[in-house]
Amino acid sequence: MINKTFIAATDFFGMILRSCYLDFKLRSLQDLRLVFYHGIGDGNSPSMRYLSDEISESLFIRHLDYLQEHYTILSIEEAVLKIKEPIREKPICSISFDDGLRSVFLKAYPHLKRKKIPFTIFINSPVVNNKKILWTHLLSYFIFHYTEKPIKEYCSIEANVDIFEWFRSNFSIVQREKIIGKLAQKFKENPKVIAQNEGLYLENGDMEKMLDFATFYSHTNNHVPLGCLSTEQIIKEIEHNLPKNFISFPFGMKTDYGLNAHQIALSNGHQYVVEVGNGINDPSEVKAKSLLSRVSLGSCKFSNMYSAIELRPLLKHKLQKLKPKMENFRFKAL
Repeated sequence: MINKTFIAATDFFGMILRSCYLDFKLRSLQDLRLVFYHGIGDGNSPSMRYLSDEISESLFIRHLDYLQEHYTILSIEEAVLKIKEPIREKPICSISFDDGLRSVFLKAYPHLKRKKIPFTIFINSPVVNNKKILWTHLLSYFIFHYTEKPIKEYCSIEANVDIFEWFRSNFSIVQREKIIGKLAQKFKENPKVIAQNEGLYLENGDMEKMLDFATFYSHTNNHVPLGCLSTEQIIKEIEHNLPKNFISFPFGMKTDYGLNAHQIALSNGHQYVVEVGNGINDPSEVKAKSLLSRVSLGSCKFSNMYSAIELRPLLKHKLQKLKPKMENFRFKAL
């Protein structure tokens, strides 16, 4: 509730600033603006319907126009290399996509290529060529065809509990896969057949065609929160044959992956961990922590672009820095 209120308040304030032509860059010009999406579409396919992970193609084009007008868009590799360059005319922005969805190739890539915009795709290697379907997309498929009620009854989930949050928070990889498998048996569905029929993910040929503007890195194997896994399980989850310059953790919040996963990734050769955080990438901290923070634009209205990229990240950053001081003040007062 607090988060929704904060978003609504910053969006409203951001629109006021823009209407008064006061939407100047509050953040440092050297601070990297990293933004990301998932898929491009209407959000009505069974495997995407209940995830809010798709942006319409027309809105995505408007986003690109806005980003090109206000930022210098570089690949994530070049953005990191140029982070400590002297003050520049425009802030640097980099675009990425999570989950390796085929709609990026079909509906985003043509526009990115036309505009000559580089981008990054973080993929879950086992789902390439639709050999497998991620548990989040399979669960959406089940809800689409059978509704939440029989799933919640079978899993003894309380009616007011978010079903995706329940599956995300309560299980190891093996337990989650086992429950999803039992649901498939209950509904007499074959996940491999669903994966092929849905055609949700990139194929090798798609990836080859996008190499003129795209780079590919890992989003782990099974798209599970790493914070609840053992060291051995994390290592297995981040094993892949992709370049290790960057790795994006599923769900992306520190509360989802924890400091342990961050250190394990770096110890296993990854140069940077990419998270979903406050969106601030201060040059002095990026190099020291080998950590990059992104903001999601997948559900961002065009009118709220300024608050999503400039205003909200800055306020989150300030509040996070203020919190320890407030806690310390409260402790001293007591």
